[in-house]
Amino acid sequence: MNQKMTMVADEIGRSICKYYNEDYLETLFEKNQIIIEDVIFQILVECCRYAYLSSSEKHPITFYIERDELELEPERKTIKRIIDYVNEKYDIEERQSQFDTEVIIVIKPKRLKSGDTIAIVSLSWGGLGDAKLIHKYGIAKDRLERDFGLSVVAMPHALKGSEFVYAHPELRAKDLMDAFSDSSIKGIFCAIGGDDSVRLLPYIDYEIIRNNPKIFMGYSDTTVTHFMMNKAGVVSYYGPSVMAEFGEYVQMFDYTEKSVKSLLFDDSNGYEVSSCEYWSDDHVSWSEENVNVKKKTRPEEHHYEVLSGNGSITGELLGGCLDVFPMIIGTEVWPERDEWKNKILLVETSEEKPSPDLITYYLRNLGAQGILNRIRGIVVGKPQDEQFYEEYKEVYRTVLNEFNCQYLPVIYNVNIGHAVPTGILPLGIECEINLDNKIIRLLESATE
Repeated sequence: MNQKMTMVADEIGRSICKYYNEDYLETLFEKNQIIIEDVIFQILVECCRYAYLSSSEKHPITFYIERDELELEPERKTIKRIIDYVNEKYDIEERQSQFDTEVIIVIKPKRLKSGDTIAIVSLSWGGLGDAKLIHKYGIAKDRLERDFGLSVVAMPHALKGSEFVYAHPELRAKDLMDAFSDSSIKGIFCAIGGDDSVRLLPYIDYEIIRNNPKIFMGYSDTTVTHFMMNKAGVVSYYGPSVMAEFGEYVQMFDYTEKSVKSLLFDDSNGYEVSSCEYWSDDHVSWSEENVNVKKKTRPEEHHYEVLSGNGSITGELLGGCLDVFPMIIGTEVWPERDEWKNKILLVETSEEKPSPDLITYYLRNLGAQGILNRIRGIVVGKPQDEQFYEEYKEVYRTVLNEFNCQYLPVIYNVNIGHAVPTGILPLGIECEINLDNKIIRLLESATE
């Protein structure tokens, strides 16, 4: 298809989705095992017919496609381009597979309340137990108990130090499984991220997770565990860690504190995930001599930005730290292509500040898997320190265009993950993104 035809097809698709009820379209397409691209294709054929024929005589579309005398006519050539495009992109087996995906009911954990016990686990880097950093655990424990009314316990291997934790992925996994199995524990918070929690995969029992749903929270390399939660069919919470946020020197950012209380302790149906009025690129070294040093902040100048799309979209959030995706693609926790259908992809980048070229490669991989063509939109986290802020925006626009997804809704600069301050986004919860008004809203409570 040439550029003009692609633009026409995109406009037809938006019009269909705008003027017909989404549930009706879903039922119609699934019942008849057809996809919206086929409808667009037929409309395009009609457009081509009327563009090239001087006669207003009407015939079935197949009449014009099959007529031998049209072989040399411009209309026939244009229609053949469309047919070749459709045949290449949508074969029968792929179309049929859309209706064979097993539906798993996602379980929501019970919300936290004052007096509940939460467990601390070290699933990636074990620095929380190192002699020079153990004071961060003390700060976080005091804050969680004083400001949130929780009782805090560290799992047996969580404070063993970075060398021990690195050497024993099976014990990290045991801590996680034991925390889920223990009925006295109501929530599990991750110590920090890292780079090797993918090593826990051989030791995970997904039935233990599904049969003992409880709040699980973390970010960065903890993305791996969030995909474990997704595989088990349990909602998880992409949010603050023990060392970085709950162990913040002087005081926890009020934006983060409000997110924790609103999403983990309260009924959050209708909750708006707002853009923070400030941000920070101040890095205070983790050392006991700095416990009284408070991070400096800057006024937020950008707030949410819409890179593409308009109107409103709804869907369940799924994703995490984009840097981590290459480690889990192809593993048992990476969703099948059709499991991404109608999801809203959450992506954010780490403190390593990956180059725009790397982000390009990561996104192209998602496009090549067919994921970008199945999701309903993308939520992109604020790059840490706003490094590559403008460059990343251009990368998203470029790659989406490469995969004919240039109108896919993308909202950018969200306070999540490695952004400072950070908030919480519940994975597996239905949310709405209103691109015209730049609003992210939960359509159901994140907890029971």
